[in-house]
Amino acid sequence: SLRGDDAAALGVTDAVEDEARHAHERSGASEAAVVLRIEGAVLDRYGHRVLDGVDLEVRAGEIVGVAGVEGNGQVELADVLSSLVALDAGTVVVDGETVPTGRAGAMGAARVGMIPEDRHDAGCVLDMSVAENLALGRVGVGSALRRIDRGSDEAAAIDLIERFEIRCSGPDAPFHSLSGGNQQRVVLARELSGDPKVLVAAQPTRGLDVGAIEFMGAQLRATADAGVGILLISSELEEILHLADRILVMHAGRIVGAMAIEDADVERIGLMMGGVVDAPPPRPRPTGTGEERNG
Repeated sequence: SLRGDDAAALGVTDAVEDEARHAHERSGASEAAVVLRIEGAVLDRYGHRVLDGVDLEVRAGEIVGVAGVEGNGQVELADVLSSLVALDAGTVVVDGETVPTGRAGAMGAARVGMIPEDRHDAGCVLDMSVAENLALGRVGVGSALRRIDRGSDEAAAIDLIERFEIRCSGPDAPFHSLSGGNQQRVVLARELSGDPKVLVAAQPTRGLDVGAIEFMGAQLRATADAGVGILLISSELEEILHLADRILVMHAGRIVGAMAIEDADVERIGLMMGGVVDAPPPRPRPTGTGEERNG
């Protein structure tokens, strides 16, 4: 388990450590159906292998956190699950069905929701309204929005604005006029309104203030509790320790370690993130009195 000195060294507070060990223990999680399985994923980009035989699975109702130093394949893993790139080898299976990679819209059609790492680059369109951005999940970025039932879209947008407490002047507000936290709420609202089986959250709290971070964490937890499988990709180890039920460690395009949150050890995770694949498990604490240990 997380040791005090290790946790303090990485900025993990006692409260976070305690919640990480105790708050996510839900009965039956290990027996839930697998909603996302990636098998033997291989991807070559930029002249080298960025995904090197990745195997992972996410069950309904659990949050699986992918920890690692940035630049070790996390972006590419998210790109595959966004239908942006095709694997060179391997498969992605969602709720028992193999989903083709690199085919526009295929992951969305399989009910894989995506909170992208860069909401401006891939998540929303800055010059569109809040209502139009909330509708993108249904019509696609390149669709002709004028063909959509604007009355229906506006009603749906008002409902989502209220449910996710999005602070804006209304559904016609330009997306670029929203704060970063409210922009992220729009992305989250849109993806959850599509009734996903799997939600991929890539760096979901990057650039957000404390209040927005807390809101996002609570929403992810509630979404998992409602039965959605969540793959959380984050470079913030504290965020993963706070939210995940299971931790995978990624290094050089491979999953090099896996552990349940109650078995998480910060020192071991750090070694794995640095490429020490066979990092030993934590040594047990000594027991007994001081005299017994010394004598």
